[in-house]
Amino acid sequence: MNNPKTPTINALLLAIAALALTPLASAADPVRERIDGFKASKHSVATIEDAIAKDDKQAIAEQARLLASFADKIPDLYPPDAKGGFFSKAKGSIWQNFPDFVAKAEAFQNSSRQLEQAAASQADAALLSQRLRQVQNSCSSCHDSYKRGR
Repeated sequence: MNNPKTPTINALLLAIAALALTPLASAADPVRERIDGFKASKHSVATIEDAIAKDDKQAIAEQARLLASFADKIPDLYPPDAKGGFFSKAKGSIWQNFPDFVAKAEAFQNSSRQLEQAAASQADAALLSQRLRQVQNSCSSCHDSYKRGR
């Protein structure tokens, strides 16, 4: 005898299983990880801008540390077999000129570390703003070369 609730229960179990497996899938998916990482970086930059205005050096240092940590991962998130297709804005030139791409990721990491160090040393807002601009310029430099739609 069919229970009318069976399809609902099956759908619920399927949804729970899908949610439970999502972290495993995304952890092994460099395209998803880099998209999420860039979204988080955008959020970190906005948080740093607010923190500079509020003179919250701890928040600046924490967010800059997150940026530097993500920057360190960037080259590994672009293996040759993970170009991303439709969902990725990565240009094919990344893989054609990978050493330059890596150098740009390193510039992002270095500028983020310099911002973190400036915040940790209690630098004034002018220096923190200058360091943030260097981070933003490192992002733009890479995006201008390697992001579709720029």
